[in-house]
Parts: sequence; structure tokens; C-alpha cells
Amino acid sequence: MSSGIHFYFDFISPYGYLAATQISRLEQELDEKIHWHPYLLSIAVTQAMKLPPMMQVPLKSHYVIEDLPRLAKVVGVPLEFPRNPAPHTLASARAFYWTQQNISVHKAEELALRLLSHQWAEQGDISSPDIVAEQARIIGIDPNDLLEGIQADTVKNNLRTETDKAIEKGIFGSPFFDAYGEKFWGVDRLWMLKQWVTKREWTPSPEHF
Repeated sequence: MSSGIHFYFDFISPYGYLAATQISRLEQELDEKIHWHPYLLSIAVTQAMKLPPMMQVPLKSHYVIEDLPRLAKVVGVPLEFPRNPAPHTLASARAFYWTQQNISVHKAEELALRLLSHQWAEQGDISSPDIVAEQARIIGIDPNDLLEGIQADTVKNNLRTETDKAIEKGIFGSPFFDAYGEKFWGVDRLWMLKQWVTKREWTPSPEHF
């Protein structure tokens, strides 16, 4: 059984954004640290699972367009469909791991939330490393240091390793949580995660249905 609570996400995922906005509250409620793991969802979906991206799937894509605004209202955060709904996320994920390695875990998580918000609440586009660096500057990270740092082999290898480990563990979506060996897919499963962490057993919870 794995230890702790681990949060897997890709910056390309609006559902990952919604989940990320809830992590701080969840940590307070559980009195426990949640560990962030950005990874490359495209590799898990298109290469490991041999599936097309979600927004290229008929019917499912139409549902998502209806579902996201209402779910954002339920969790109480802003959401705006961006000009580019499928950004390249290499720079963002690498920026997270560079910041984690060279500044702090807390700052890396702050940067991740800033980038997710820029993409999914401010109609931004985080595909460009320069834009990623500018968002980093807003929260006090030197943009030149970051642009240089995300080119380091150690950072690139870290992202590859995290992606490989996620797939090996059976992670295939965003958001995806691993909480002490139990896996939860989707922001709408946070209540189940909370129940598992606090009770370590499954008991009826009719108020959730």
C-alpha cells in the first residue's frame, strides 16, 4: 500500500484545475499534506491506453462543455473556456519540477495553481515557455532562472520519471488521486477520498447520491 495522498494532474485538464483549487481546503480538513505530481496525460491516454484525447471524442466532448461550467459553480471557482483548449504542457510541468527542486515544494504548488488559473480561469495559453516564465514572475520567481532551468536534463528526466511511474501505478486521468493505496479518478470523487482517509473503510453515505 502506498503511503500518503498523491494528486496527479496535467495542466491540459480543466478538471485537474478544479481539483487543484480544492487541495488546500482538503489538506486543512484532513490535517494532512497532499503531494502534487504533474505528469503527461497525453502519454497515458494516447500511448498507453491507445485512446484519442477527450475533446476529440463525439458526445463526450459535448458533455464536457456543459459539465465544466456547472461543476465550477459547485466548487465555487471561476472557469472560462480558453482560446487554446489543448495547450502544450511540457513547459508548465517542467517548471513545476524545477521550482520544486530549486526553491520549495510550496512554491512549486503555488506556481502550478497560477498556471492552471491562467489557462482555465483567465483565458490564457500556457503553451509558450515565455508565458510560463511570466506567470512565474507574478509569484516572485525569476523568469530567466526558470527558462534556463527547465532546459536542464535533470528536470526533463524528472518529468519523464513521474509520467512513467504514474502509468505503472495505473494512473490514467486528471485529476487522479492515490490515497494510501486506494485510487480515485475525478474531482467529483473527493468526498470518497476524504471518507477513505478519515475512516479507512467503506460505509454507506446516502447523502452523496
